[in-house]
Amino acid sequence: RLTVVALDDNQQDVIAIEAHNLPQGTSITPVTKDSSVQINTVKRNMTWVPHARAGGDTGSFCFTASDLRGAEGGPGGGSAQVCYDYAVPKCLYRVRAGEALVDVAEKFSTSWLQLWALNKDIRRPEGHSLPGSIQEGYIIHIGQLVLVRAGDTLDKLAARFGTTLRQILNLNRDITSSKTLVPGQLICLVPSSCMERQ
Repeated sequence: RLTVVALDDNQQDVIAIEAHNLPQGTSITPVTKDSSVQINTVKRNMTWVPHARAGGDTGSFCFTASDLRGAEGGPGGGSAQVCYDYAVPKCLYRVRAGEALVDVAEKFSTSWLQLWALNKDIRRPEGHSLPGSIQEGYIIHIGQLVLVRAGDTLDKLAARFGTTLRQILNLNRDITSSKTLVPGQLICLVPSSCMERQ
């Protein structure tokens, strides 16, 4: 959640706050004026929860505050802009209200048992607000980060870890099947617990 506040010494000015390039799924409130203070104060609230499969996504968004009276030929004028960069971490997921481990597993096409194995601090995988189970707001691992080695390809990684190309691409928004992997790059994988490691 982010609150953008714009201040202006002139109470007569009309201040707008425009948003640019917001991430998909962002909700934003209309501009509201705070009349309880002596300075012209307006604000807008932004809320964004990245999509479950947004790991590796990066970008930036901006807000521009402008004096609309100045833009219409009245006294005043001017604008100011503030921008924010974001990077969604890979292999992590924030639990939402009412979710149990089985619900999270379904979102990522894996099993609750696999997620339980990746999260040693979860003592009660059945959930439902029992002590030791996942709760709203918990951050859990939905895979493991694997360091790309020289010569690795997506197909080789999928074979080595008993997963699929589709699963790898779904967990890593920053890679595509046509993009060459770089040694040292981190890839989120959900390895098969039944595969013999090479």
